[in-house]
Amino acid sequence: MNKEKNPTLKVFPLLRISINTLFSNGPIVFPYLVILFVQFLLLEILYFFPQWPLNQFFDPLVSKLESPMFMHYPLNLALLQKMYFQAYIPVYIFFSSFFVCVAIAAIKDINEDQKPNVRQIMVRMLPFYLYIIVTAVLIYAFSYLFSESFGMIESRADQIRSTAGPFFWLKQTILQGGPYFRLLLNVVAVTLFAYVFPLIAIERRNLFVALLENIKYVITAPIKTFMIVLLPTVVFAVVLLARKHVPFEGEFPEMRAIMIAFSILVMVIIDAVVYTSLTMFYLVRKGQ
Repeated sequence: MNKEKNPTLKVFPLLRISINTLFSNGPIVFPYLVILFVQFLLLEILYFFPQWPLNQFFDPLVSKLESPMFMHYPLNLALLQKMYFQAYIPVYIFFSSFFVCVAIAAIKDINEDQKPNVRQIMVRMLPFYLYIIVTAVLIYAFSYLFSESFGMIESRADQIRSTAGPFFWLKQTILQGGPYFRLLLNVVAVTLFAYVFPLIAIERRNLFVALLENIKYVITAPIKTFMIVLLPTVVFAVVLLARKHVPFEGEFPEMRAIMIAFSILVMVIIDAVVYTSLTMFYLVRKGQ
């Protein structure tokens, strides 16, 4: 196969083909719809946590960890984002990662001219559930480690006292660009483990072999792999800009919940495009 003439080995054509493949095949879309439904359900539960019967569980918990004030409107909405993203971590590790692998396996079946059966794919994936969970933990752990490391840089930058000149602008760049730098670091974390899910879902590798083969695939095409993850993820910058400029206080505090819902929708779409593209890129390289 000629690498230069094959359009699926170039990033932009690959992304375009992946998006077309994703949204024209229900068995690929369905796992991401399940992920979206569960995350919206989680948000809805947390949105109504001050009300009965949820308050029976959340009242002592929130009162102890935060303050009883957060059990009342509109302060409960100020706590909503923190609660959601803390609850999202186990959902991603134990649930979303599994359905991402189901979607990846569906791509493999379509590539082999087979009709994917989501239920059968889920049964096939169950023996590899532990490997999927560990991979999700590794991705989250590296993302968290990178974020905490950047937090140390932010703390150091905050100590800069200059009010003009290069050090002042360095401070402003680090502090104002914090969310964007963290987004970029998350892209790096995903890139490091880009092919582990495809290797588990398609080749049914054990975790150790999948991690070793992933390293080979990443280091032989690091820029393209990084760009496949980066370009769709850049769309999330729209969410970051909205968070910065949309007022959350005043007459419509429910805007916090709306922004979280918007973030969920955008992130699920990004994940779908990223892992569809990575899977197709992997299948093309595997076939060479």
